[in-house]
Amino acid sequence: MENAVMFGFFVALVAAGIWLLGTMADIRKVQDCAAQGRRNCATVAVPERAQ
Repeated sequence: MENAVMFGFFVALVAAGIWLLGTMADIRKVQDCAAQGRRNCATVAVPERAQ
């Protein structure tokens, strides 16, 4: 039972680390873009129009 709990904790820890690395990479891309003086660095979510 302890091994299953520790495995679950390990999987959650690895998943959190992967998510954190992805988030940090996205932030770094936006900061690099802004540092170059560009104006359209942020991603804009545009909702789809209902027809």
